[in-house]
Amino acid sequence: MVEGSEWYPALLVAGASTAFLLLSQVINPVFLTAVLLAVPCVALAYFRPLPGFLCYLAAIQMVDYFKRLLLAFGNPSPIEWYGILLLPDLMLFAVLAGVLAAGEKGSTARVRGPKYQAVAWGLCLYAGWYTVRAVWTAAPLVNAVGKWKLLIPYFVCFYIGESLLSNNAALRSVIKVLAATVGVASLYGIWQFFFGLTSFEQLWLFGGHTILAPETLLYGDGMSRAFSLYSDPATFGSMLAIVGTLLLFSRRMFSPHWWNSWPVLALIGAALLATVVRAAWLQAFLGGIVFFWTQWRARRAWKILALGALIVGLAGASWLLVSLFIGVDNPLLARAVVVGTYSDRTTGFRNLLEMGIIGSVSGRGVATMPGSVRDISGASADAYLIAHDYLTESLYELGWIGFGLFLFIIVRTLSGRSPSFIGPLGPALKFLVWSVPIIAMLFSGSLLAVRPVATLLWSGAGVLCAAHVRRGEFGPQQRES
Repeated sequence: MVEGSEWYPALLVAGASTAFLLLSQVINPVFLTAVLLAVPCVALAYFRPLPGFLCYLAAIQMVDYFKRLLLAFGNPSPIEWYGILLLPDLMLFAVLAGVLAAGEKGSTARVRGPKYQAVAWGLCLYAGWYTVRAVWTAAPLVNAVGKWKLLIPYFVCFYIGESLLSNNAALRSVIKVLAATVGVASLYGIWQFFFGLTSFEQLWLFGGHTILAPETLLYGDGMSRAFSLYSDPATFGSMLAIVGTLLLFSRRMFSPHWWNSWPVLALIGAALLATVVRAAWLQAFLGGIVFFWTQWRARRAWKILALGALIVGLAGASWLLVSLFIGVDNPLLARAVVVGTYSDRTTGFRNLLEMGIIGSVSGRGVATMPGSVRDISGASADAYLIAHDYLTESLYELGWIGFGLFLFIIVRTLSGRSPSFIGPLGPALKFLVWSVPIIAMLFSGSLLAVRPVATLLWSGAGVLCAAHVRRGEFGPQQRES
């Protein structure tokens, strides 16, 4: 052994620590840490796409929190502020490159059926039309490109879902990672609900670093709607509803484990209440109905009777709550039963007819809907409200051509039987694919343009369109974990 070689590890650690401390004097330490974590994840994503995709899933749920954390170490530069958001995208496209490089090998090769081909062509046509209307638009081009980036690149998750996640082992790994990350987010969301925002979160909200108005996150006497690690309460709530439903169904497919146990589901339910997002509550309720309908082994007539009684009972209970607590002093209950926020939605549906939006064939172009995307052009946009729902927004910007293609994609994905390897998880994945567009059409069109939800939506669609393969088969570069 070379003399003094026992000191090499210590010297290496000391040198790396010194370099990090020196770099952190000129680079925001949060951004520097994120880059140092992302680089090996990008390399892993290329050589081992499945573990890389799991890293990407974790990253997209934490990156907004780390972006806010930048403010704890001073004012970040534009490169740091926006660059940190691009790090998960590098992982995603490294996964795509790894899957393409691996190809379809030996026994893992599958013949892609007409369902996959139809949905894939639908996505390509939709992406093409969206791109055309992003260039041919009445809005500033920089705004249109910014909105394009929020939606179209994540269509690659459809291919990744079909190629990489179409086996039991991969699905199990994905659900475990979602359970762990959403579980941590639930704990932080509950803490946020009871103890309020941290100093850097207050600086983010009140310091002009977000387009969200403070009243969308705060209610009552400064009480916070939980948004945890995510960009806003609606995204957090939708992720809780989706992952909670997946965990419910996973108990039958993979049997109960710590990651799909009732305490974890109860934690997710508590965090869902803390968001005070009624659209997410409705989405979770729909997931519960799907679980009840598919798991209760009774005649259809009894199911319909029980479901009708449940809906009538909930409608009556909701009316009673609104009557009793509309003027109550408790801020949580008052926020939960407030009805004034629905006026924006009804305005949008009314504008469908009054403004002639319902008859639009080709739309007015991407980002022309006021408030549908952040104005980064510097131009003074009109402040009037047209809609807060995806249906009106899509017809206004893309016309029936764009909305018709989107509708075809969703309907074709849901048609037919689920692949045999999915087993009991099939209804949960179908719930994911139809519930997100429905909630977007009723409440918030932006839900389709947030990265965590879009990733799960299109990955789930890819799995549903996969060919029927043998249970336990592996896709390219996969290992069971």
